Amino acid sequence: MPANIDEKLKKIIIKNLKMSVPQEDITDDVNIIKLFALDSLQVVKIMVDIEIEFDIKFENEGEILDVLVNYKKLKDYIVDKIA
Repeated sequence: MPANIDEKLKKIIIKNLKMSVPQEDITDDVNIIKLFALDSLQVVKIMVDIEIEFDIKFENEGEILDVLVNYKKLKDYIVDKIA
């Protein structure tokens, strides 16, 4: 996986958090929703930012919720969509 995807994705997540988090804290096994206590507005903002940055489209909010439970799952989803 290109390193720039990982870096861009982490920046998108951090930008939408209500707290300051170093990129190193976002590891493959992190449950993004639970660890950072995301509310529905943050989830939607992350979804939109990912769609714009990577030129992909989530089918619905449920799809993003499925992949946000695990950072690696989200990265793999994006890589599959842009391949």
